[in-house]
Amino acid sequence: MLRFGSNRRLFALVVAAVMLGGLAPLSQPGAANAVVLPAPSLTSPADGSTASANPVFAWAAVPNATKYRIEISANASFSPTVMTDETANLRYAPATELPLGTL
Repeated sequence: MLRFGSNRRLFALVVAAVMLGGLAPLSQPGAANAVVLPAPSLTSPADGSTASANPVFAWAAVPNATKYRIEISANASFSPTVMTDETANLRYAPATELPLGTL
């Protein structure tokens, strides 16, 4: 959990980077199923750290992954999500400010 603070407030930010690698074979004719790869390990920000602005998320590469999905939610079930995006990079900085509050 990352503590996200601004104006003397602390905010809990729960982040899941869900890897979507292996979906590329679906675009090929005759491909039946996507390969499910393990989720990457978040390397930054550190669990329990505090931030006063949007953090930059980083994770370890997953072999054979072609892209990653990052999701931020107000609860552990990730329903609903506050933000969802995809990237082929191993780092991600949210393009818009995350909402204040417990995420």
